[in-house]
Amino acid sequence: MKAYDSSELFNYFRNSLFCPDVSGTHFPVVAITVDTLVSGVHFPEDTPVKWIAHKSLAVNLSDLASMGSRPAGFTIGLVLPGWDEAWLENFGAGLQKLQSMWGLELLACDVCRGPLSVTIQAQGGLKPDEGLRRSGARPGDRIFVTGTLGDAACALPYYLDNKPLPERYHDFLQRRFHCPEPRVAAGLLLVGIASAAIDISDGLAADLGHILEESQIGAVLHIDKLPSSAAVKSLLNEEQRRLCQLGGGDDYELCFTVPVENISLLKERFVESGLKCTWVGEIVEGDSVGYRIKNSEVKMDIRSYDHFPVRAGLNT
Repeated sequence: MKAYDSSELFNYFRNSLFCPDVSGTHFPVVAITVDTLVSGVHFPEDTPVKWIAHKSLAVNLSDLASMGSRPAGFTIGLVLPGWDEAWLENFGAGLQKLQSMWGLELLACDVCRGPLSVTIQAQGGLKPDEGLRRSGARPGDRIFVTGTLGDAACALPYYLDNKPLPERYHDFLQRRFHCPEPRVAAGLLLVGIASAAIDISDGLAADLGHILEESQIGAVLHIDKLPSSAAVKSLLNEEQRRLCQLGGGDDYELCFTVPVENISLLKERFVESGLKCTWVGEIVEGDSVGYRIKNSEVKMDIRSYDHFPVRAGLNT
């Protein structure tokens, strides 16, 4: 097998991707995020290469969206079992949609041999004091989410059990599981409106929890207000739906808080842009999340995704 170094990999993708020159673009503040996807952990081992590439870039752009940042460039770190020209060609093709949509420049590449994993670091620009943070939520703010929740979690058992997705919802669930669309446009619209924001990767309950921790407040979620797709409504019973929407993860929607006085402007911007968001709760005094259904308090035991579930018991 021919040996390739990182510079050759960089040139390989530079020649196959449209890479605009953004060297003259000036961002006073740079937002940076990085994410690693591992075969058999973040995607099934038989996942088509184009989908692996799309998701690897999408999850990073989702992080930038939650910061209100405009994406500018990215780096790629690949761990491959072996050099495969066809695999790399398909990987490059899988990056093209999001890369061309946002005019991203490929900044650097690295490659080594080992079990398949993909690490992408993405960078974006912010104006001073305009970025969205997790620490700005205040009591009285309303909680919103984009899109629908629980779709990827609804699809997951079918992949784990090697069962075909229901025919009626096959394309929709496949797309939501493998090819999420980062809500970059929504994130840009939230600048100057939202008091805090985060993307939903580990489940609404866990990710909202990060906002509460950083902002040092509590929240109430109205479970009956959580937005559901036709697939989730049809395939899951009420209890399954709640668990998938609150703890399932891989939604890559945005969760954000908005002061009451900004809600009319939020609606105006989203309507003008053809985007949708749903009110699901409010920020309150305290340090935890309360759950309600039709204004009645309910108890929920939500277990969100954890990469290291036994870490609390490790010897240090």
